[in-house]
Amino acid sequence: MFGGARVHAADGVHPLPIESAVGELDPSIYTLVYNNQARGTGELCGLWNSMEVAGMGIGAIFASRAALAIAPQIGLTTIFSLCSPVTVKFSEWQGGRIIKDIGNNGTFYYPKHDLLATAVFVNDMINMPDTAALERERIMNLRDQPRQVAMEHYPFRKGSEAIQIHYDLLVQNADIHEFRTA
Repeated sequence: MFGGARVHAADGVHPLPIESAVGELDPSIYTLVYNNQARGTGELCGLWNSMEVAGMGIGAIFASRAALAIAPQIGLTTIFSLCSPVTVKFSEWQGGRIIKDIGNNGTFYYPKHDLLATAVFVNDMINMPDTAALERERIMNLRDQPRQVAMEHYPFRKGSEAIQIHYDLLVQNADIHEFRTA
């Protein structure tokens, strides 16, 4: 493996990572998560990539794209993220909007006092109206065909080489009502 991401569904029992990360700094994150839990919410978190593929979009773009494609399979209609300064633009491109009502216009010193993180939220995971058109098309294609091999290009660097990605995004025994409280 060269990179990955995790979709963490809110279950009403265990806090989302964003709640644990910034809840002490701004408790209103708990209300935001709670208010979205009834219709199914979660967090796109744990993005990573190995040094061998740094700068190719493996963690920030392609793994996020896969996570956003599978979220509706488990009933998520909204999703939170906590982004580094570099990945905020990727999240916005994928439909995320900065949650300006918490922290300092959405930013926090996290995970330590010399690093910044920005809270981001996708309000409509089903239709993704705030997502850039080409990215939305790609995510919807992955939803329609969750098992595919695709030649992908890093979208933020002209002339980037194509890389072959094997997507296997079908969540076995998924229940869209499992993480909804309403």
